[in-house]
This record gives sequence, C-alpha cells and structure tokens, in this order.
Amino acid sequence: MAYEEVVTQLRNHSNLSQGAEDRSLLYELWKADQAGVPPDLARHVENILACLAVANLELNGPRPSETFDLQNPRVISDLAYPVSSVVVGLLQSHRRWSTSGGYPATALDALRDAALRIAMAWDMVLAGDHDDLIAELELEWDAAV
Repeated sequence: MAYEEVVTQLRNHSNLSQGAEDRSLLYELWKADQAGVPPDLARHVENILACLAVANLELNGPRPSETFDLQNPRVISDLAYPVSSVVVGLLQSHRRWSTSGGYPATALDALRDAALRIAMAWDMVLAGDHDDLIAELELEWDAAV
C-alpha cells in the first residue's frame, strides 16, 4: 500500500473525508449506536494497523531500528489527527456503552482493546525503532497482560 493510500484510508476511518462508509471504523461505531448491536471491529482495526505499519516505514525508513533521522516528518502532521480521532471515537463509544448497560462485556472489551492496540501502534510509529510494527505490537500486547 502506498503512503498516500494510508492517509486516505485513515482519514476515512476517522470520518474526516468522504470515503466508503463500510471502510470507516467510526461509521461502524455510529451504525452500532443506531442499531444497538455490537460492531465487528476486527477488519477495521486490522486495516488501521496495516496503515500504521506503512506509515512507520514512511516516517522512519525501511529499517527504523537503524535510522536516527526522520525520513518524512510530514507523516506526523498527516496522521496525528486521524489516528487520535479513531482512538477518541472508540473510547467515547466505550464510555457511552458502559454507562448505558446495553452492551455485553465482550463488546466493551473489544472497544477498549481496539483503542489500546491502535494507540500502542501509533506510539511505536512515533518511537521510530520498530522494524516490523505488527509483529512487535503483538509482542508488546502479549507482554502487557
């Protein structure tokens, strides 16, 4: 995936652009609110993480662990707001659904975990020393239990 596509997809996930609704995580949350049915977040989270893996290499070069200078600092300004919007949207839904009592604990756990995975991946992009973002995110995820 090209970096320009990453920007487009992340902006769509965060409802900051006109894109395919079925490819927007925040639209999926909105639909879930309307229907009162827990959303299927997995494909959206997987896509966001894949986008962040590309962004990691765009920002930090092909071997981030060996690079000390940012290769394309524009990545931070391009993606900070879309990524933040997705995380905030997930957490707002979590808060709303927790207080409503209308969603099962598994749905609340899925929201929390999605927000945490995306936030951790973004943090790893900014850290700039993770070569394989997805694999290293899974190691960090497993270590956090």
